[in-house]
Amino acid sequence: MKINQWVLSIMTILLVSVSSFAIEPGQSLVNLKVKGMRCGGCEAKVKSVLKDVKGIVSIETVDASEGKVSVVIDDAKTSDKKVATTLADKTGYDVKITDSATNSIKGNTKAACCSGKSKADCKKK
Repeated sequence: MKINQWVLSIMTILLVSVSSFAIEPGQSLVNLKVKGMRCGGCEAKVKSVLKDVKGIVSIETVDASEGKVSVVIDDAKTSDKKVATTLADKTGYDVKITDSATNSIKGNTKAACCSGKSKADCKKK
């Protein structure tokens, strides 16, 4: 492969990657700090809950090691607080909207952790 073709291929890949994060008018990027995620199972549980929230356009990041979740929402269909509250209620994790002065939303203590145990029985690995 010639160097020009290689550079063009890399630029195309970067352009496609950047365009997937584009936020359109009427949409917002919501960044959440989620306390309690510990593993890939936790990430899968969070993604599963977020898929069912009406108004989420895309799930950009779910990172258990950093405790970070980022989603793009349709402002006319949902809000950052609704997303955070739903996530806390359905997963049991404490959720904070990082770009807001809103206090952390306490997780539902009856929600099971990713392994199916109660939140109180789930030990940090």
